[in-house]
Amino acid sequence: MDRSIPPDLVNHLALQLRNTSRSEEDRRRDLASALEQLLQAHPTDMDKEKTMLVLALLLAKKVANHTPSLLRDVFRTTVNFINQNLRAYVRSLTRNKEVSLRRFLDNFYRHPRKRGTSGEDVCSSLYGQLIRG
Repeated sequence: MDRSIPPDLVNHLALQLRNTSRSEEDRRRDLASALEQLLQAHPTDMDKEKTMLVLALLLAKKVANHTPSLLRDVFRTTVNFINQNLRAYVRSLTRNKEVSLRRFLDNFYRHPRKRGTSGEDVCSSLYGQLIRG
């Protein structure tokens, strides 16, 4: 799935997120639009919510790797998107887990570079938790 995200889509989303005059709602719409493009191009055997969640995290990882200065912005936009569109699904995933998605991301925001943690490490860790869940 990671390789199925076209570089031009990543570049376009990075350019949109770099524009500081855009509202958070505009940024969420940009992310949603990119995810819809990916969903249409790559139907999977996973349920739609899981696919959207995985693709949103992979897209955040790609944008952060493409433009590291956007790490906080892309994470904030992705978390807001997840909270608005996939909250029930994430709660069902984390209901019996010790570390919830929100707590994980809140900790990341408080200590983004603690112990050499990179955006890719954080995305990979979160992705791994979701796939195992």
